[in-house]
Amino acid sequence: MKISKKATSLIFVLSGIFLIAISFSDSQINFVNAEEFNLAPEYQATTLDGQAVSLADYSGKVILINLWATWCEPCIEEMPLLEDLSQKFPQTDFEIIGVSIDESGYESQIHRFLDSAEISYPIWLDPSNEFQFKFRTIGVPESFLIDGEGRIV
Repeated sequence: MKISKKATSLIFVLSGIFLIAISFSDSQINFVNAEEFNLAPEYQATTLDGQAVSLADYSGKVILINLWATWCEPCIEEMPLLEDLSQKFPQTDFEIIGVSIDESGYESQIHRFLDSAEISYPIWLDPSNEFQFKFRTIGVPESFLIDGEGRIV
């Protein structure tokens, strides 16, 4: 396959324009400090009982945050294991928090499920998926371990 002189010239001209445009761009490469990258983002939510809460409320504690939903079978299967874990470390600097991504209006279904499964650790509501956006999650269930200094481990 032979490329015409016209096509070759056009490729060179477009490549030159592209290189010139790149050299005049204002973009900068911003390097992120690895320590900053590992910091958990600020996050506020509402508990199932309607209280405003924040990750900052747990400063100094190790937190296991579990993202879940009532329609997620693997989530439902792992919650009793998380409950057992929370019972093994009562009154310590370790806390498990469940973050439900169920839509608004599903609070009664969440309550029923938690009662039947005997889940006692705190449940936060995130119907707007803010947690998923801030923590860049890809699905449920998904868990994050945050150390006492607010770093994702």
